[in-house]
Amino acid sequence: MHKINVLIDNKRYWVKEFPSLEKFTKIQMKKFFSEIKFLSSVKLELTILYTCGKRVKELNKKFRNKNTDTDVLSFPSMSKDFYKSKIKLKELYLGDIALSYDYIKKKSVNFNLYTREMMAHGFLHLIGYDHNNKKNHLIMIKKQLDLLTL
Repeated sequence: MHKINVLIDNKRYWVKEFPSLEKFTKIQMKKFFSEIKFLSSVKLELTILYTCGKRVKELNKKFRNKNTDTDVLSFPSMSKDFYKSKIKLKELYLGDIALSYDYIKKKSVNFNLYTREMMAHGFLHLIGYDHNNKKNHLIMIKKQLDLLTL
């Protein structure tokens, strides 16, 4: 039904942490998809790129004009406003998520958990959530925690 494209740039590092990274990703994302009721009748697709800090820094510079590595970048295919009305499409490409091995490894005590958190965080950005103010930040964090309890 849904399609999850998994690209692994920095395979030897990522696979060391997750021997079945592609399977892990698809299981997690399908759980996340199942929780988003307003998209339940839509065939969803997204791409997740597992890469290194250097590549994420390049993407961050190119698309956000920030010359720094970060844990996760999201590139939604639709605007936030798109998700405010009823979705009438049968299929929807949500967008792309890029995760930085180096940043996650450096910042996390539990690599697996932090990676899941960033997958959920990136996914929520793809479907219109944001943390641009305190109210939206609290809404997004609550939804992120809901996704992580699945």
